[in-house]
Amino acid sequence: MVEESETKTRLIRSPLDPLDENEVEIATQVIKAKFAKENIKFIAVMLNEPKKDDYLKWKKGEKSIERQALVKFYNPTETGKVYEAVVSLESRSIISLHEINNVHAPITLDEFGECEKVVRNDKRVQEALKNRGVLPNDKNLLIVDCWAPGYVSEAERDKRLAIGYMWIKKDLDDNNYARPVHGLMPWVDLNKMEVIRVDNYGEAPLPQLDSDYTPERIKSIDGANLKPIEIFQREGTSYEVNGYEIKWYRWRLRIGYTPREGLVIYDARYNYKGEERQVIYRASVVDLMVPYGDPSPFHYRKMVLDAGDYGLGNFIVPLKHGNGDLYDCDCLGEGIYHFDVVRVSSDGRPIKVKKAICVHEEDFNVVWRHTDLRSGKSEVRRNRRLVVSFWATLANYDYGFFWYFYQDGSIEFIVKLTGIINDDAVSKGQKRKYGTLVTPEIYGPIHIHWFNIRLDLDIDGQINKIYEVNLKPEPISSENPLGNAFYPEETLLKTELEARRHVNPQTGRYWKIVNSTKVNYLGESVAYRLIPRENVACPLPEESFVRKRGGYINYHLWVTPYEPNEKYATGDYPYERIGEGLPKYVEQNRSVVDTDLVLWYTLGVEHVVRVEDWPVMPVEMAGFMLRPDGFFDKNPCIDLPRELSSNNKNKYRMKHIHEAH
Repeated sequence: MVEESETKTRLIRSPLDPLDENEVEIATQVIKAKFAKENIKFIAVMLNEPKKDDYLKWKKGEKSIERQALVKFYNPTETGKVYEAVVSLESRSIISLHEINNVHAPITLDEFGECEKVVRNDKRVQEALKNRGVLPNDKNLLIVDCWAPGYVSEAERDKRLAIGYMWIKKDLDDNNYARPVHGLMPWVDLNKMEVIRVDNYGEAPLPQLDSDYTPERIKSIDGANLKPIEIFQREGTSYEVNGYEIKWYRWRLRIGYTPREGLVIYDARYNYKGEERQVIYRASVVDLMVPYGDPSPFHYRKMVLDAGDYGLGNFIVPLKHGNGDLYDCDCLGEGIYHFDVVRVSSDGRPIKVKKAICVHEEDFNVVWRHTDLRSGKSEVRRNRRLVVSFWATLANYDYGFFWYFYQDGSIEFIVKLTGIINDDAVSKGQKRKYGTLVTPEIYGPIHIHWFNIRLDLDIDGQINKIYEVNLKPEPISSENPLGNAFYPEETLLKTELEARRHVNPQTGRYWKIVNSTKVNYLGESVAYRLIPRENVACPLPEESFVRKRGGYINYHLWVTPYEPNEKYATGDYPYERIGEGLPKYVEQNRSVVDTDLVLWYTLGVEHVVRVEDWPVMPVEMAGFMLRPDGFFDKNPCIDLPRELSSNNKNKYRMKHIHEAH
């Protein structure tokens, strides 16, 4: 799975390494042999991760760990039964096997394509399009996105249903989403893979304006006056890759992959004064829901759980484009390293996605500086960061997930949103209350992207507690005559229910994860801060179905004690289910004091669509920071060396180029 183009790479197998092609194939063969007489389809084949304590013992050389695969699969005929099995990759045998009751399998990538074909070939769909005068001569011009229904009635929840939203292209190279078909809603039974009905919620003219975005189609590219930006590292990059382990500056971490989460960050440690100190055990994006705000019957079911209903890792895309490296600008720099990942097809074939995860370092302004006004002398240190990222394209939207590791011990998570808005056709110039016209014929409904990031933090060890910190004013008194006094008030969050919290920029709110068993040289407990950035409160009423469907959006912060079976904010199988995941986990109201903590951070990105978001929206970003707070004895990167000036760098570069020729 690891790209082997860099000579500095040597494979070191870890119990946290994701499965390679051979291991995926072994796991599916074992299951196929067991279910030889049944029609089964595979949902996911992934590493069955070892218990945390076992991994930590392995790291110390105290324990060996068997490689195992977790296999999720289902029988689409009649009952749609879902199974999970753990397979030993060494003995090629089944360790455990059980049926998961009262759940539906998520939509696989293969089914996404199969659903499109079924809708294209359905006579009722063709007749409805013909009656509107928009049936294309070439079926391939009919685009159908297979949507998990956010809402289905109680009577329909025994069926594994999907909705086909449709667009019609002028030609094969046309923008897929330029001409939406309004009002027609085919319903597909995914287990039978057939259209069971076609709802009709009225007509709107098919948009005719072009909405092209490729240079070949728009035929005019501005920016000829922009000179190239080139990144040159004469001595190579500063990071090392050993298998799935990355070492950079004082950071050491591992990466992994799962079909639901995509990229996983494991065991991130910072080396301070010769000691590697743990910050993260495991971190990933576990859920994403996008509810739309249009209450019309054609739109109100749009509240898909992109991670739980499909899988971010299943829709991961390669990061190289065009011929060779000609159009490779997902990651900019020299010495960029890519990891391949392996997912499974419905029929059990391992599928390698090449160059799916990108690792590189980049300059990022200044990490610290000071000018002595009396002497005129200045000290400046450039900031640089390690970047680990991937992109997932879920039909129209593109999501980039970026983890940044900084020299001062900070970690930043950023999600980048781009792609094409989910749109609808309207009569020319018709204003819509719940959306924005982007052309006279097309409007984009208002919506919110709700991410949940699971952070299994081990701040210098597994015994942690969490405080909420708010700025508090001191009342005016004889001791505070000018009313200028204020201070940070720390409140210990003791239980799961107490720890359901909201962001509050008015009080500068952040959360402080503390290890009381470790102190710095001042005798203070070491800690890290979770600092919110962009976010939004849920604007929907408490009884809203959306809040039941994705219960994690009701709070920005959730805290639970570590429990390896509590993996996802909406539970393991949220398809057509409500109330799963975090709301159920915290019903136990367990203590979160001096224990192994998991933080679940909910990040909301509201999208009141702009005209400028069409035909492809500029990137919008949101995220949060993890910053050390007394974790170190002083600025940990105070000892960074001075760097060569730009002029000297250019001299080196010209010398290098001259020698190369």
